[in-house]
Amino acid sequence: MKHLLFLVSLFLSQTFLAQVITDSPLYQQLKASGQLGHVVVQPNHTIGNVTGKPSVKPNPTTKSNACDCYIEPDSTYILAMQPNDDGSTGLIPIPFNFNLYGQTFNSIYINNNGNITFNGPLSTFSATAFPSTGNAIVAPFWADVDTRNGNGQVVYKITPTAVYVNWEDVGYYSMQGDKLNTFQLIITNGSDPVIDQGNVAFCYQDMQWTTGAASSGINGFYGIPATCGANKGDGIAYFLISRFDHPGVDFDGALGNPDGISWLDYKSFAFDASNSGNIPPIP
Repeated sequence: MKHLLFLVSLFLSQTFLAQVITDSPLYQQLKASGQLGHVVVQPNHTIGNVTGKPSVKPNPTTKSNACDCYIEPDSTYILAMQPNDDGSTGLIPIPFNFNLYGQTFNSIYINNNGNITFNGPLSTFSATAFPSTGNAIVAPFWADVDTRNGNGQVVYKITPTAVYVNWEDVGYYSMQGDKLNTFQLIITNGSDPVIDQGNVAFCYQDMQWTTGAASSGINGFYGIPATCGANKGDGIAYFLISRFDHPGVDFDGALGNPDGISWLDYKSFAFDASNSGNIPPIP
């Protein structure tokens, strides 16, 4: 491994950057050694090629109230990706227009790391604060999710007016399952009654970790905080619940210090992201 990393370092010293496939053996070696910032990461298109069925918990219940919106996946859900680290689906068409701060989208990428994007897949595992520039993103929990080694799954379903994406009992990098997170994203056309007075909902179950080891986390905490919110990508329009980096239930507001992850437990948030300005959440 040391010899391989030496050769890669030598290669990177040239006038061009290496291209590395997400979740490939070389990708994992570079990530573990902190050298991914020196390469161009390319999506691994095999991750989204799914042939199996998602596992479904018994006796699912449907809740349409925006204050308690979490919907347990049932047999109508599709497995988004094979077990992976930092992977994404291919481009998924949706049968309605989703309005994010004045931008209209009718296709999405589901990213393993707790978010969806619209202009391309996102493998970035260390979350940034909002607002920021770049890819438009809706992130119920942007952090270093790792579903390898049997640590959870990402599933979704599409209806004529809504998309549901569930991260079910997902672990964190690197292949850790001692703490697990479960959360859901719903986006709609703005009129689906599953979300009252909005077109985006974040719905949380038991949330147990915040940070993977490659983001300077220790046993799932501290290091670079996880980000929960939505971002237009113009550096102006955004919504932020908060950033989270430690255990506990403390919370001092979206723009305060990073907060305790258990504050999110069993909470739901709905907001209208169809306007060009910042809209406060509807609890």
